[in-house]
Order: sequence, then structure tokens, then C-alpha cells
Amino acid sequence: MKNLLKKSIPFFVLLLTISFSVNAQAGRKGAEAQMLLNKTKGSNSGVEGSPYSTSDFVSATILPINKPFLVKYDAYKDQMEVKKDGNVLILNKHVKEYVIKLNGNNGTYKILATPPYRALGYFFVVSENQNISLYKKEVKNIEEEKAASYSNMSKTPAKFSKLKTEFYIKYSSEDVVIKLPRSKKQVINLFPDNKDQVKKFIKENNIKFSDEASLTKFVLFLNETISI
Repeated sequence: MKNLLKKSIPFFVLLLTISFSVNAQAGRKGAEAQMLLNKTKGSNSGVEGSPYSTSDFVSATILPINKPFLVKYDAYKDQMEVKKDGNVLILNKHVKEYVIKLNGNNGTYKILATPPYRALGYFFVVSENQNISLYKKEVKNIEEEKAASYSNMSKTPAKFSKLKTEFYIKYSSEDVVIKLPRSKKQVINLFPDNKDQVKKFIKENNIKFSDEASLTKFVLFLNETISI
């Protein structure tokens, strides 16, 4: 009887291992099915240029699936396209837990909310800190078709604009991001309790609100200065 039990145990262990493996694979497939949506029909035909932030799909790991995919960000529609089995699908951005980590240490996209209606969108992580974090949003618009003029006898077709970058900050105590204005006065007004310190730092360090390196320095200062 003991010998029979000894012989049976490895078999049962094998069955359990196979069972767990099958269930895990089924779970991953189910999670992927919820994560990826069919691309909605819609055409930008007649619009010159590209709506994407990169020309090609790039390798990324999407968490919590923790599996590599090929992705490309549509900066016009604020959509993350995912190539899977030869098809192009859309990542479901209504699930805030999804994090897109570009492979090769090329950065991370997170899904964050903007006021006033808490609309969700993709934001690129610039620096995440204990009190205040900095993100940027890549944006493209459509420049409308222009009619012919005396100086230009042919009309100018509609085209996608150049990639524009908008910067946002997020307090650790809040669940929405705040867009940083380009005006020095408006930025200072965001910190009414520390106006003098903020104004002095901006002046002494020649902070530019359209420059990523400059803003990274500014946000590090805010983390050391402002209590949340």
C-alpha cells in the first residue's frame, strides 16, 4: 500500500501542476480579452501626416498582464493601439490599473484622470515623487484645410499638427492631474501658501514651463518645499 501511495503522489502532483498551468493560461486569455477592444471604425482620410507619437509600433510590457506587446500611441485620439496576432486593437483606457512600460527603459505611460469630469487619458511619466509628480501628455490636432488665396493658388489640405507636449502635476493626496499653465504668474498662483518661495526659485533658476528638464527641477523643489 505504501509503495502504491509513493507511486501515486508524483502523478497527482503532475496533474495539479498541469491544472494550475491550464487555469493560469485561461485566466491570462480572459484578462487580455477584457483589456483589448476592437478598433472603432473611423477614418482620417484626406488628412496629411500621422496622428501617432512614433512612426512604428514599439515593444512594451503591459501591467498587470505582465506580458510584452507591440504598442503605438495615437496622440490625436488619445488611444493606445496594441498589435496582437496580426490585428490592431485598442487598450481599454477605462481601467486605470493598466500601465504601459516601454521596453528598453524608454519610459512609462499611465492612465490618469483630468478634472472636471475625471476623464481618463494617457500620460507619460516624467518624475514620480512622494508629494508631487510630473507627467506629460503628447497631443496632436488637425489643422483644417485652408482655401486658396492670391498668394497660394491651391488650397492647403488638412494635416495633423506637430506633436505638442503639455505638462501636468499630480498631488499624492489627489486622484486627478492638474495642467501646468505656460504663464509664470498662473503657475505661482497654484501655490498661494508658498508664493514668495516659488516666485524666487523660478526667477533664480530661470524655470521655463515648456522645458522638461527645467520643470523636473522645479517639481523636485516643490517636493522639498510644499507640504501635502
